[in-house]
Amino acid sequence: MICITRRQIRSLRPLFRRTALGITSRSQVSLVVFSADERGLRAHGLSPHVAVECVVHTESKASAQAVIPLEALADLEGRDDTVVVIEPENGRAVTVSWTDQGIPVTRSFNLRTERTSTEFPELPAQFTPCSSEIIEALAEVNEITGDDSPRYALDSIEIRGATGEVAATDGHQLLIRSGLRWPWAETLLIHRSSVFAAKGWLGSDLSVGRTEKHIVFHSGPWTIAMAIRTNVRFPKFDEVIPATGKVTARLALDETDAQFLAHSLERLPGSECFNSPVTLDLNGKVRVRAAGDRGGSPTELILCRSSYTGTPTQLCTNRNFLAFAASHGAREIRVHGPNAPLAMSAENMIYAWQPLSESGVVAPADDAISIDSASFCPAPPVALTRPPAPRIITMKQQKPQTAITPRSTEPPVASGISALIAEAEAIHATLAIARTRSSRLVAALRKHRKQNRLVQETLRSLHQLKLHDVAG
Repeated sequence: MICITRRQIRSLRPLFRRTALGITSRSQVSLVVFSADERGLRAHGLSPHVAVECVVHTESKASAQAVIPLEALADLEGRDDTVVVIEPENGRAVTVSWTDQGIPVTRSFNLRTERTSTEFPELPAQFTPCSSEIIEALAEVNEITGDDSPRYALDSIEIRGATGEVAATDGHQLLIRSGLRWPWAETLLIHRSSVFAAKGWLGSDLSVGRTEKHIVFHSGPWTIAMAIRTNVRFPKFDEVIPATGKVTARLALDETDAQFLAHSLERLPGSECFNSPVTLDLNGKVRVRAAGDRGGSPTELILCRSSYTGTPTQLCTNRNFLAFAASHGAREIRVHGPNAPLAMSAENMIYAWQPLSESGVVAPADDAISIDSASFCPAPPVALTRPPAPRIITMKQQKPQTAITPRSTEPPVASGISALIAEAEAIHATLAIARTRSSRLVAALRKHRKQNRLVQETLRSLHQLKLHDVAG
């Protein structure tokens, strides 16, 4: 029998999820194992690629073990200290009981007998303290991973112990984080997992170690074991980025222009189109141009503070990739031709991505709507947040628009593309209200004029009757 409170079960939920454990198939067995012994009460969840364990508390009076389905935790968690009793009935079922606001609740769960071992992986003989930057880097490159393919394991993260790097790619973009210290020199491969981005487990006492089969992270009560992948191939990303000598143009991106670009790219027309294309135009000025799929005048962003050197170039690229580079410290973007990958370098980071077909290039137009970056007012640094790494998607859903309520006080002076758009929408809403009120006023005046005419007609009729003559 295992006893645990609903609040303690709730504390397990950030990491005890199918996504964090890397479980993608509903048919895949997903279990949570509770074990009580002299080390305390522990809970661990297992998958072929990830194992997570948490020490719930250190006091234990008897040895016991119970297994429940992972999905059952959602029903058992709570914000109070009500005790949940887990009792195994046999090898195929388990009974769970607790009280919900004084009402007894009992649930029975059938367990699949075809499950594999419920033992947590073997721990390393030694752990080495490490920086939390390792987890942040793994979480960041995890967003770049793609789907598995017959040729390469694109759903993996490569760890290079000798060079202190982690890398991931989805076949369209590549992200390399460097400057990390690993306590081994080998190059290892692990499966992608959202466990690195989960909140609530990472502390200041992070340490890492490895065994023959796992890389193990330990912090506070949490232990995370990532299975080392073998017999799969990862792309040789060193060969993806063209050599420096093959650079045809260099875009020197101003910091304020980079903020302006990251902020404005999604607002350009055509964001709902396949691959969200934009045209990077380095010809005289630095422009980023886009057009909708229904025609009309294109819209272009003029980066007045930025410059370029080399051959004038026009190329088509996914706007999400360009926004990712701009928001992650890109101050120089290297162009290697219209069909070769673009690359940027920042502190402890290299990001490269493949441009789109030249057929998607939007040519300059005399009637283009131009927005100069000089109108952009950058937000305070504390308010800046990095967007998640872009993924290749078939169709991008449009965000629902929210109604603009006009302000009763005088609005501040607009600055920046978003402020200008908001100001225009506010003025439009104000004019709509004024138009409605004026229409009502005109209708009321017409009604009053009609009534006035009726009164005048009545008085005129009475005057024609010459009542004073009759009265006399």
